[in-house]
Amino acid sequence: MNKYLLAHVAYLENLLKEGTLRASGPFIGTPHKSAMLILSAASRKDVLDVIAKDPFQIQGLVTETTMTEWDPVFGTYQSETTHKSN
Repeated sequence: MNKYLLAHVAYLENLLKEGTLRASGPFIGTPHKSAMLILSAASRKDVLDVIAKDPFQIQGLVTETTMTEWDPVFGTYQSETTHKSN
């Protein structure tokens, strides 16, 4: 995995600069190395395309991907919520 780490990090840094990646980081205390990415995209297909281009994904190092749409009602991203209060 370390062989592809620099390419993976460069890819994430590029996504961050273009505004697609909002936040990312590893989970702590998990038995397998894993992480979460918060992505901003117009569609589920766009997210899948971003994930497919990740060097870790290309090299077969990603064993599982879970994608869940999230509506940030409170906190740092609350200005982007789809929830409108009355």
